[in-house]
Amino acid sequence: MRLSLKRRRPPAPVRRHPEPPKNLPAYEPITSDDPLAEVEELMEANRAAPDSAVEKRIVQLRHEAFARLDRSRIPDFSTAVNGSGPSLPTPDGLPEIAAGELDRDSLRAGILGGGSLLIRGLLDEGRATRLRETIDGAFESRDSYLRGASVAETTPWFDPFAPSPDYPLDPAQWNRMDLGGHEVWAPDSPRAMFELLGAFEASGLTDLITDYLGERPALSMNKSVLRKVPTDSGTNWHQDGAFLGRGIRTVNVWIALSRCGDIAPGLDVVSRRYEEIVETGTEGAVFPWSVSPQMVEETRQGATLARPTFNPGDALLFDHFCLHRTAVAPGMTEDRYATETWCFAPSVYPDKTVPFVL
Repeated sequence: MRLSLKRRRPPAPVRRHPEPPKNLPAYEPITSDDPLAEVEELMEANRAAPDSAVEKRIVQLRHEAFARLDRSRIPDFSTAVNGSGPSLPTPDGLPEIAAGELDRDSLRAGILGGGSLLIRGLLDEGRATRLRETIDGAFESRDSYLRGASVAETTPWFDPFAPSPDYPLDPAQWNRMDLGGHEVWAPDSPRAMFELLGAFEASGLTDLITDYLGERPALSMNKSVLRKVPTDSGTNWHQDGAFLGRGIRTVNVWIALSRCGDIAPGLDVVSRRYEEIVETGTEGAVFPWSVSPQMVEETRQGATLARPTFNPGDALLFDHFCLHRTAVAPGMTEDRYATETWCFAPSVYPDKTVPFVL
């Protein structure tokens, strides 16, 4: 039985964010009769002949397309798992399948039955290597930009995206412009956005997540992230639903691009399905929105605290109720390369974030 009275942790200190650079581009509206149809055409053309201007336009079109979506109808979405669905193996403590077995039933069984779904070999070795190299290009060009290089010099690896005035950026989100920081927002790297969402198409994720949510998903600017995580990274248990908002429907696609979980930081995941947000900010929590280790123990109901080992191209899919943290431990010697892409149902898209249609 949980106690109703707990010692609350002291308020977290105010976090200082870098000042935005002075040379940020201004929003430039574009016109298109059918943005999503043009996206498909340009994706195909760019696969044959990569072009930085085309890649930038694809990012802009995905942003402009959100306003064209019909968001008035909220599809039926049941969180109940059909008892006749597949029973998934759990060799590393989490529901797990090979990429060739991925379908709507296995996705529902994994996320809604066990809290997440581990997919082995979602991306092939060549695509995973190309994405990892793209992350290096994005990080190096981000730092060059912050040291004064022009966009002409950092394109296509880094070209800061300027959203419509309808979607103002929160000044507290300028962690995107942190010199030497460990993340870059994917929309700020047109080449990375092209490679990443091309990987979604090639693996079948675009159609699968559309089917799962009941509508074509929308991404979020600050929740579509390229990461290079060092061994001294901080860690805290959390559910992203604690700060993404209420009433949302999501699928997060977390893709490992280097071996991690043993030689590099990976993920710790509570291997059970939660249907609500766990109490945050109690004593021992790192941030007001994070979950203390004691609260994890109280709520996991005997579920495994899983720390799988990922190989390049493996992926973990979960939603905003999944309780997880970065896995760090003594003896890890390598940085972890990964992408994290939150996909939202547009009919219940969260406020205060910049949208892109998948």
